[in-house]
Amino acid sequence: MGLVFLLYTIMPQISNFGLAYFRHLTLYPVFEEYLAFLLPRHQGAMLLSGRSLLGITRFFELNLPEAVFTLFSQAVLSATLFSMLSRRWRQSESHLLGKRWATALFALIQVSLLGSALPLIHNGLILPSREFTRRFGSMNLRAEWTPDPREVIAMSGAVWLVPLAILWTFTTIITPNQFTQLKCWRRARKHSRSSLGITSDPATALPWVATMAVCGSVGWFFFTRAIVKSRWFPGSNIAPFALAAFSLVFLTGGIGFQSRLESKGGRIAGLATILLGLVPLLLATVLSTIDETIATPAIWIAAISPVSAPSYATITSINVDDLPLLFTRAIPNAFWFSQILAASVTAYLVIYLRQSRRRIRSKS
Repeated sequence: MGLVFLLYTIMPQISNFGLAYFRHLTLYPVFEEYLAFLLPRHQGAMLLSGRSLLGITRFFELNLPEAVFTLFSQAVLSATLFSMLSRRWRQSESHLLGKRWATALFALIQVSLLGSALPLIHNGLILPSREFTRRFGSMNLRAEWTPDPREVIAMSGAVWLVPLAILWTFTTIITPNQFTQLKCWRRARKHSRSSLGITSDPATALPWVATMAVCGSVGWFFFTRAIVKSRWFPGSNIAPFALAAFSLVFLTGGIGFQSRLESKGGRIAGLATILLGLVPLLLATVLSTIDETIATPAIWIAAISPVSAPSYATITSINVDDLPLLFTRAIPNAFWFSQILAASVTAYLVIYLRQSRRRIRSKS
């Protein structure tokens, strides 16, 4: 019931803000494509004419019917749910997803997001302001609509926070705890095995999370470059170091969380997530509403949170003329300082994780 509510209530609204792929997890695209053939001939002809004037966007500009792509998307979702059920049916203590399946599914989600979003950039359907103008604006406003240059930052930063959240979710699923590692090492000793399979549940999830982080950062870069170079934002350009900035966000956010979770357990990782993810944002919000003179400290405090990293990386990597001077000065410095600090902490956590796994192996 919760999944049906999520798919048919939340996902269609998310699709209006650049994540058009999630609509294909429902029956809405198929219904819209074949609605003209379900209506009487006159109304159906009018609907087909309107759709031809608006243009039909396809996955990577391929001439695929909506039914085919929707069926493929829902087949992948169904196969994933069946894989979860099958793994738990065979062994109740196994992870919901295997490491190979989770990595392949994450990469497929990135390709699907790009394939659904890139065709929408040319006609502006991916921009939320156009959707709001189409629904609530007058005819004159629709004809004279032009996007705000700052919308490119909002789109790139806000939209790619969703794949980062998916990365954290998959990391939680495939990362083994210390009890599982110890038990599986003892079983391996019993069967005279000197190592664990790299794809097994007790094996470290570090290389798989790093692979997903690279996929996410590359997809983010191609999406941002496409929207910046579109005809809607002629005065904007993307910096040469954008891919490095995006990779830092995904690698530090993904590997740091995974190393903390695998080496110190879920309680410590959950507490660190609250302290580093939510508290800086709440504190920065309170400080920014008290007095404008302390806006710069609020920006630096918010940079601590990984949740704000996609927006900070986008502002740092995209040159937009209409941004406030405070943002263009404070946010890039705060972003690079926080990411250097996050990279140092992540390196320490990776070393600590390696030592922790060695101790568990020796203990077994």
